[in-house]
Amino acid sequence: MRRIPVILTCVLLFSIALAGHPRAARYSIVELPMLPGGAFAEAMNVNDRNQIVGWGGTETGGAHAILWQDGQAIDLGTLAGASSRAWGINNRGDVVGESETATGEDHAFLWRDGEMFDLAAAGPFSRAFAINHHGDVAGEAQLRAVLLRRGTRIDLPGMTSARDLNLHRVVTGLGPSGDQFHALIWTRGALIDLGTLPGGDFSAGRSINDRAQVVGESTVESTTHGFIWEDGVMVPLQDLVPGFATFARDINNRGQIVGSSVSNPNVVGGDSHAVLWNDRHDTPTDLGTLPGDPLSSAAAINDRGLIVGFSGAGGFNAHAVAWVPDR
Repeated sequence: MRRIPVILTCVLLFSIALAGHPRAARYSIVELPMLPGGAFAEAMNVNDRNQIVGWGGTETGGAHAILWQDGQAIDLGTLAGASSRAWGINNRGDVVGESETATGEDHAFLWRDGEMFDLAAAGPFSRAFAINHHGDVAGEAQLRAVLLRRGTRIDLPGMTSARDLNLHRVVTGLGPSGDQFHALIWTRGALIDLGTLPGGDFSAGRSINDRAQVVGESTVESTTHGFIWEDGVMVPLQDLVPGFATFARDINNRGQIVGSSVSNPNVVGGDSHAVLWNDRHDTPTDLGTLPGDPLSSAAAINDRGLIVGFSGAGGFNAHAVAWVPDR
């Protein structure tokens, strides 16, 4: 592992698309540059052009949405407020997220070609989590899941938050199911309850790929377990340490899954590490941390296998990183 401020060389070396079943690969961890004067950053998503988005500190003490490309951290600015955060990016380079406005409200935004636009149709106190290649946006506004299509807001009744959507406009998120909250799918006006792992009392859908495979988490007896759902069946993902917490955050179209898992139950907090599952049956690969960091978490993986997330203690003590396969 090595800590370097610029990722251009490593990303260019990784520009060849893969084919067939995912092959096992060794990964090198690379720190992404921070904004000038910034002291922390987190990477949240990555597209198939290796453009990465997230957020990080600024020299004025605020936090702004960031686009990492060509070895640089680009400040995407705000909607005239103090802070912003980028959550999603599509292959056209369109970025979505949330930003504080001049009046102090959080609004969903779309950043395109150097300009940030207020997605006013989403309403006040809104967030945009994902954008597909058609330009459809999934998010939430005041505890209500919303889908924005060509500037028009479509409410998704029964779902409180829409966290991701695929090329076919199938949305995943979560919403109430009796006295519990469950992972859900919304498709063509129909809502599908994905349930929980056996004995569970909570679940949430975090990511959906174009094959309609969903990953997320389910809580069973106060322990959180990552899951994959497909063809009507939810199954748990293997843990680094059996029986301890695991989180699944993203799945690509090759079926590779990333997230985090407790790596050492003998340490307070469990020393959760970023992990990769090459498929639903795979034993997780511990992706490690930057030297000296106690924790890491993977937030996203693109179809080429490039993984992004953070290393450190998280939040204001995080370093945005990419895990680059050595091939």
